[in-house]
Amino acid sequence: MTRGMDAVKVLTELSRETPLYPAYVLTGEEDYLKDQVLAGIKSRVLGPAAAGTGLGADGGLNFQAFDGHETSAAAVTQMAETFPFLAERRLIVVKDPDLSDPAWPKYLESPQPTTCLVLYCHAGQGVRALTPFKDAGKKGNVAVVECAAPKPRELVGWVTERARAAGKVMPRDAAQILVEAIGPNLLALDGEVQKIATYVGAKPSVTAADVQAVVGRVTMPQVFEYIDAVVSGDTGAALSRLSGMLGPPGSELQILATVHSHYRKLVVARSMLDDRVPADDILPRLYANSWAAEKCLSQARGLTQPETRKAISRLFEADLAIKTGQQEPRLALELLSLDLCGLGGGARGGRKD
Repeated sequence: MTRGMDAVKVLTELSRETPLYPAYVLTGEEDYLKDQVLAGIKSRVLGPAAAGTGLGADGGLNFQAFDGHETSAAAVTQMAETFPFLAERRLIVVKDPDLSDPAWPKYLESPQPTTCLVLYCHAGQGVRALTPFKDAGKKGNVAVVECAAPKPRELVGWVTERARAAGKVMPRDAAQILVEAIGPNLLALDGEVQKIATYVGAKPSVTAADVQAVVGRVTMPQVFEYIDAVVSGDTGAALSRLSGMLGPPGSELQILATVHSHYRKLVVARSMLDDRVPADDILPRLYANSWAAEKCLSQARGLTQPETRKAISRLFEADLAIKTGQQEPRLALELLSLDLCGLGGGARGGRKD
């Protein structure tokens, strides 16, 4: 195995039974790929029965998962030094670790070979924080895995492949409609592909009309107008834009997924701004369309990194509230909009950068 791999390469090597690293750092904005890599690692360390993507999936006595906000790096690395119970390896996963803690690079100087440590980082983790881990990677002790979404021009092909895996043929024009409606959120795209496959039933192929019938009518320009209102703290405009996006029952989750996808881009943009990365280097990470990328970067300048993280957490809460029936979908989105407006830089005045 080589160091500095992207998620797709890691997934390929995991499937080929190549040797495991003592530690993995999963970074980047695409949680869908992080979950897939984690599932692959769990399958290798604990067996196929424990390959669920969730951090809480049963792994027996040789699996532990920790919240980095609640458990220190020193405590985790001390546990990592212990031997597995009647097995070749044990797996330890830490969600949202503090990468600045010196206990991590100290442990990685000579990691326990019978432990596989996975640091599952949030999307806004700064580039500088990864430097010690990349240095450890030169010794073969850790793999820093970049879990970035495919480039916009590659998304259509990715969607057609997911449709093929679901047993359907999806022409590029139909896949393009789906990508434009949902955006570069792989989890949301995969979910829509599955819904479309169910919708067409026994039909072997998916048409553009099938896609439109399932995904509804939300467009990225509408989302940009909505986010503009949210970032400026204009609750009236935000609720008006939200009303314009709402369609038939069921459209709420599509709106939520699209807004979530865009906010993940804002997290990336804000993090890179904080790291003083030049704008010309940030824009290609956001959208292929130059106008959309510049618009996204402008919106990120109106937010702080803590605000973008709070927004992501609030989006997760709204998604959970809708899916568990705790709130009526439209009400959940309206309450979400009010909360996001409260985070907007314009609500207090002044730009962040």
